[in-house]
Amino acid sequence: MAGPRSRGCRLCKIRKIKCDEKWPVCSPCHRQNLACPGQAPWVSLKGKATEPRSSQVAVRPRSSVPRPPPSTAGDRVAAQLVSHLNAGANRGRAIQARYLKEMPKRVCVHQSLCDSISLFYVVLTNFLLQKPAVDFTGLSEYGRAIKSLRLVLASNEARTAETLASVTVLHLVEELFNPSQRRMLHASGMTSLVTAIGPPKPSDKFYISILSEIPHALVRGWKDSLNKDSWRDPMGITWSKTKVDKELTESMLPVLHASASASDMTPVYVNGCQALWNPSAGKYLQMSNSELGKDMLETAENIDTLLAAMVAKCIERGDIVEEEDPHSLSGTSYSFSSPFLAYSLLHAHCAHVFLSQMRYHWSQFYNWPVADTHYTKLKDLCVHIWKYLRFLRRLEPSMAAVTPRGVYLTLELADETQSEHLLDEFTELDRAVGKILTPRAVMVGEILFFAKLWTGRRPNS
Repeated sequence: MAGPRSRGCRLCKIRKIKCDEKWPVCSPCHRQNLACPGQAPWVSLKGKATEPRSSQVAVRPRSSVPRPPPSTAGDRVAAQLVSHLNAGANRGRAIQARYLKEMPKRVCVHQSLCDSISLFYVVLTNFLLQKPAVDFTGLSEYGRAIKSLRLVLASNEARTAETLASVTVLHLVEELFNPSQRRMLHASGMTSLVTAIGPPKPSDKFYISILSEIPHALVRGWKDSLNKDSWRDPMGITWSKTKVDKELTESMLPVLHASASASDMTPVYVNGCQALWNPSAGKYLQMSNSELGKDMLETAENIDTLLAAMVAKCIERGDIVEEEDPHSLSGTSYSFSSPFLAYSLLHAHCAHVFLSQMRYHWSQFYNWPVADTHYTKLKDLCVHIWKYLRFLRRLEPSMAAVTPRGVYLTLELADETQSEHLLDEFTELDRAVGKILTPRAVMVGEILFFAKLWTGRRPNS
């Protein structure tokens, strides 16, 4: 039997937020300085005369008086977001991050979040209208979002889930819709905030919904925490929201931890590789070349083993199914039980491309006997990454454009036929946003230049 209906005020019902029923003025209306209409009356049918049902259906004429506009900027942004979420359910959009559904009731009381969502809505609208993608940092909405974020970061409200949501939305907008190359502009900010806020409690549904969308920041928070056990259960809770069960979560943690540790050392490895052809670049290294080379090899071998075991386990469990695909460079493509699992593994493999490239070129420089073995492992890794391309193609174009950079590094290991195929793939993945240059010759030059730059090799060699 249904319980009693809420007697919250009419304004709270219109805004679809919970009314605390503190009369004469409820708290939501008090915060927004609105005239609270007070407690809603009970509706009772007791004592009403009953009449036989009529075959005629009474139709109430629509009022010609338009609804009043939202009373605050927060209400306006909340209404826009609700409109996006309602429309998205019908058009199957991929931009349906779970935390967005928790936003409407928060934007009215958190200015930074309100301004970030406002920017999201403006840029998304331009995308849906098929307007050319441009660097939107000149938009007034972007300026307001950045200003509001700076203000809240300098206040006592910095370490809150709402502030993390503001940064996450800005990162999402940059990733999906900005053709500039500032892909990591807000990633470090998210990571720092997660570490500062700490692990979520099981009841922190909003915080958990954000963390489930930014696994790299979640892993970093766990890795940087002095008390890692305090993060273990929250990590399991978070991944459970992504249809990844506890057993698989426990198996993924060592892979993600090793990848995070390797990413910490990447600047040191790159600097060491630069020192091979430019000795002045190595004067700030805190370890010798032999020590650095040994550390790089051991780290790469460890991740080789962990990734291979993880993929084998997923295939054994049926979380990954390898299917024949005549359109794939490798002859097969992967299907995944969860997009989150696919993204996590793809990011781990793509991050490993950087390390594997440096391992191979390091061993080649010193003429180590294992150089050929390292090349074979690097080539096999590239072929493995190509099995993810079908998954990326099936994403919505703006989501597919957020492709891990390691995918582009595989071009260097491809033969002529494979290169043409990959360039077609890259052009298709990039068609929505235009983050990379489309003319073939320019695209190849850009990718090869950055491949060498990111792995510490001489750019013009």
